[in-house]
Amino acid sequence: MQTSQRKQAFQSPSPPLSYAEAASTTVLLYPKDGSKEKSLRKLLQQEVNPLEEQIHIQEVRNIRNKGLAIDIASEEQADKLISKLANKEELQSSVEAKKFSRKNPRCIIYDVPVGTSEEELKSAIEVATGCEATNFTLSFRTRERKGRSHCVVQTTPSAFAALIALRKLSLGWTRHSVKEHLNIKRCFKCQSYGHLQRECKRKNYYCAFCGFEHHTNSCNSRFPCCANCWEENAKRRAGFRVDHPADATCCQVYQKEVLKYKRTVQYS
Repeated sequence: MQTSQRKQAFQSPSPPLSYAEAASTTVLLYPKDGSKEKSLRKLLQQEVNPLEEQIHIQEVRNIRNKGLAIDIASEEQADKLISKLANKEELQSSVEAKKFSRKNPRCIIYDVPVGTSEEELKSAIEVATGCEATNFTLSFRTRERKGRSHCVVQTTPSAFAALIALRKLSLGWTRHSVKEHLNIKRCFKCQSYGHLQRECKRKNYYCAFCGFEHHTNSCNSRFPCCANCWEENAKRRAGFRVDHPADATCCQVYQKEVLKYKRTVQYS
């Protein structure tokens, strides 16, 4: 079976993550310069009771520079937490709090003729969605192939819903698929997420199909095994299924990356 056939066989469709799942507000906390506090988590647990304050904390994650990212259910609750931190004397001198600024969503429009100008593209989107062309900006085009390329368009949150709902965009007499553009990095050398092949620090190549140490295009295995899900199970006992290639959209590690990315986007 060819690599492309393998990919199709094991990329069974999975339920897409809803935009509501990514609609939480994120508050970033960092220790202030000169602060002697070693653990922001412990300090928060001592000084703030989310139940008493009626703040729904969805997730707390460690981030760079000894900071914390706190996902909160709503904008109002995020404001309440920031206000609470500002009014606590112990926290004023130790913690800097701010809301995470989310970026606008982007869509990718496939197989657009290279002669199509940005104005022509925006005009077609305006006609199809009923949203003004000023809501859309052409971010970039992919490399040309056979006179066509894919166009990545940044939109305002309100216009995004209208554009993504089209699924197909008419450009003259041709129709072009429209999907959300997910800027998720995956290394083609080690298959891990978060970096590209040119940034990879591992010595060996790992197969995207079977997970063993060889180039993907030289794989002779009949059975897929996802290197990323295998590693998650080994390190964290995640219990993920591994019977799929590393580039399968049903991959649970990939789905986690999708959700992580969507948390950085302003959908509403």
